[in-house]
Amino acid sequence: MPRISHKVSRIIEKQILSEVPERYHSTLISNAIPAIITHKPSKWQLVKSCKAAIAAINGMTPQTKLLFLKYAVPTTLLFRQTPEQLEKKWLALKKTLNDLPQEHHENLIKEGLPHFFKIKPTSKRLKQWLKVNTALLPKIRTTDYSFQKNLKSYFEHLNEFFEKTRTDEEIDRHLQVAKAYLEQYPDDFFFDKVVMENFGRLASPNTQINRLRFYKSDQHDVWRHGNLIPLGGKLTGTIIRLISKDSAQAWEKAHRDEFLSGHVEPILVRPRDSRLRVFEANNEKRVYTRYTGQRISEFADQNPELAREVWEQQIEIVKALNRLGINFGNSAHLHNDNFTVELVEGKPVVRVIDFDKAQLTDKAENPVPKLL
Repeated sequence: MPRISHKVSRIIEKQILSEVPERYHSTLISNAIPAIITHKPSKWQLVKSCKAAIAAINGMTPQTKLLFLKYAVPTTLLFRQTPEQLEKKWLALKKTLNDLPQEHHENLIKEGLPHFFKIKPTSKRLKQWLKVNTALLPKIRTTDYSFQKNLKSYFEHLNEFFEKTRTDEEIDRHLQVAKAYLEQYPDDFFFDKVVMENFGRLASPNTQINRLRFYKSDQHDVWRHGNLIPLGGKLTGTIIRLISKDSAQAWEKAHRDEFLSGHVEPILVRPRDSRLRVFEANNEKRVYTRYTGQRISEFADQNPELAREVWEQQIEIVKALNRLGINFGNSAHLHNDNFTVELVEGKPVVRVIDFDKAQLTDKAENPVPKLL
């Protein structure tokens, strides 16, 4: 924290703090004012910058005011700008916050702004960035614990998109495509994540076909080295998995089992000869599959009356895997995120997915899941 001279302290006390309710003094003193003083402003710059920040918080909720003073002001001051330039940015941010539900404010201010200001945004770029977040964040389930884990990568990927100058027409076109994905698969973690990590890359449904990114927390760059590649455009819902030959063998065995064939992530077949779409890929196998519905925990939360039914199916699936000697790796690997639920003719069908760590063994001991 920069040293504050007695003269500056008097200016802050007389001309700045006197205009702010006392409950915000500590936040202003510990966050906003030190950030401003770091840039060694003149007296009028100090006063004008602080007053611009104070003017911006008027009309915000108490919670958002604190977030703004603690994170937004220090972040925007990373770049030397006049008080007038800062005021424009802060007012644009304020307008967006007024249009955005309260539960998204912390994500936008605390997580989003520090990433965004790394690319030295212009006022126009800031407005475009805010427009995208205002449109997308309310459509994504922020209550899901996994959302918080993916939030950082979301803003990083959005930064990639905004590193180039974009026209308003481009922004509108990409937003339209993103909304189409989210509306086709509402309240679904998989497609929320696909949209979050591929804004600007999504192929328009019913036209093009393209490969999309899907990052996992345990892998640095799944786009280049990972085991899951969603397809977009006309093939939205189709997934390519790159897995070891041993894991592919275990998956095929489950796929051919009389019971598990209807409860395992399906392996797609070639229309002309009904052969499984499993291909050599260097020392791995490239397996074509498809989206198989919501994660079981999501489905149970939204359909509590069906929770026991899907849990009982889940138990039978685990018993079948153990009978066939298919081990999903360590005991922590076969968890609820490995099970999805899809409604087939109005009835829930549970499937086990993600065979990337599966192995054939003499005796499999996958743990039986607890009631959801």
